[in-house]
Amino acid sequence: MPVMENRTMRSFPTASIRRLAPFALALQCLWQAVPARAQARPDSPVSIHGYLTQGFARAWGNPIAGAPDGASTLDYRSVALQVGYSFTALDKLVVQLSHRRLGTSILEGDANTINLDWGFYERRVLGEGSIRLGKLPLPRGLFNEIRHVGTALPFYRAPLTIYFESAETIDGAAVGYRFFAHEPWSMQAEVFGGGYQFDYVRHEPQESFVESIHARSVHGAQLWLDAPMPGTRVGLGGQRYRHDGADDPTWYSTWQLSGEFLWNRVTGRAEYVQADSRGYSYEAVQAQVGYRLLERLTFNVQGEYGDVFVTFPGAELTVDYARDLAGGLVWSVWANTALKFELHGFEGHALDRYTGFQGPPGRSTYFIASLAVGF
Repeated sequence: MPVMENRTMRSFPTASIRRLAPFALALQCLWQAVPARAQARPDSPVSIHGYLTQGFARAWGNPIAGAPDGASTLDYRSVALQVGYSFTALDKLVVQLSHRRLGTSILEGDANTINLDWGFYERRVLGEGSIRLGKLPLPRGLFNEIRHVGTALPFYRAPLTIYFESAETIDGAAVGYRFFAHEPWSMQAEVFGGGYQFDYVRHEPQESFVESIHARSVHGAQLWLDAPMPGTRVGLGGQRYRHDGADDPTWYSTWQLSGEFLWNRVTGRAEYVQADSRGYSYEAVQAQVGYRLLERLTFNVQGEYGDVFVTFPGAELTVDYARDLAGGLVWSVWANTALKFELHGFEGHALDRYTGFQGPPGRSTYFIASLAVGF
C-alpha cells in the first residue's frame, strides 16, 4: 500500500531541485528534436511532435488537484515526445513517451517516471476509414486525446469532473470511418474494444493511498457530427466494461454528450457524462466560454458540476462531489506557445484530503500559472 508523500514546497530545498532534473532533461530532448524535424525532408517517413507544460500552483482552504494548501509547488509538469513512422502512405506506427507531475498528489508516484502513453499501428482503409491496434487514446469526448497538450487547452488541464487523472488509453483496437467527407455535413464514427487500468486516490481518515481498477471486456463507440461552420460539432459516445472485484464482477456503463462551436471571437464548449453501476451512479457537466480580447489574448470562464449517487437498501445518498468555477487568461506569446493564468473556486468532496461523503463539502481556492510550448 503506497504511503502518502508530502511534496509541499515552502522553499526550494535540494530535494525540490532534484525533482527539476526530468524537466531539464525534457527541455534538452525538445531542443534537440525541433531542429531534427525542421531539417527533415518533406517526404521523410519520420515525424516528430512534442509538448511541454510547466506550471505553478497554490491553494487556500484545502489541497486540491495536487495544489498544496497555503503553500506553492512547481512540481506541476507535463512533457511528451511523439514519434511516427510511415511505412507507406496507408500505414504508420506511432509511439508517445511522457513524463508528468501532479504537485503534492500521490497519483503519479515516482518523480522520475517516464511512461509509454501510446504505441499503436494505424492502417488507412477504404479511403476514409482507419484501423488502430495497440495502446491507443481512448475515443472519448472533446479533450481526452489532447488532455495534456497545454497549447490546445483553455486551462492547465481538461475539466476534472469529466476527465479524471487516468483512464486515458485502451489496450486493444479501434475502427473508424468518416462518412460524407466532402459534404457540408460530415460524420465520424468509431468503435473500440479492449481493456485498460486506471488509478485513483482513495482518502481515508488516517491515510491516503492509490487504488487501481482493471476495466475488462471494454466495448464502446463514439459518433461526431461536423457542421458546415468551422469549429462546430456535436458528439455522442459511450462504453461498457467489467470490473472484476474480489467476489462479484460488476458491469459499468458510461455515456457522454459533447459539443463545441466557434463564432467570430467566441468559442463555446459543453459536455455531459453519466456513469452507472449497481448501487452507484455519477453525473457531471462542464461548460466553457472563451472570448478573444486581442489577437493573442483570450479570456476564458469554465464551470464544472458533478454529483455522486450511492444507493443503500431503503435509502439513497447524494454527494456534492464537485462544484468548480474558474476564470483565466491565455496569452499566445508566439506560435505554439501559451502563457496561462487561472483562478478556481471549488466546493465539494473531490479534495486531496479526507472529507466524509456524509459530512459537509470542503472548499478551496486555487491558482495556477503555466507556460506551454509545442511543436
